[in-house]
Amino acid sequence: MSTEVPGSGKPLRRWEYYYWGLGVSAVSYFLYRNLAKPEETQEQIEEKKRKAAELEVRRKEHVRAAIMGQNFIESESDPLEGLSPAQIVKFMDIHSIDPDDPLEGLTPEEIDAYVQKQEAARQAREEQ
Repeated sequence: MSTEVPGSGKPLRRWEYYYWGLGVSAVSYFLYRNLAKPEETQEQIEEKKRKAAELEVRRKEHVRAAIMGQNFIESESDPLEGLSPAQIVKFMDIHSIDPDDPLEGLTPEEIDAYVQKQEAARQAREEQ
């Protein structure tokens, strides 16, 4: 390997080696910091799973309330936002939600809890 600069007849000086080494190191560090994806901690993974499960439950309740003709908007955020009608129908098929009987597949305790929750939400809206 030659220590000559391409197109020139004289070799690189020691400070030029350091200059190029520092430049390559800086670019490598910049690329590593910006391209390396930070690993998620166990808490972050658990939080994502919890939020996904919570959204799934909210979507089920939302679809059942809409089918039953109830006012299903309890807060500003819509759990079905971003889903197309075809995706909502697929969601209903996956979770066995029958449009004719939205409470089908629920245990009696789950039905009682669902009805009580809907009743409490209705009363809260009437009080406002």
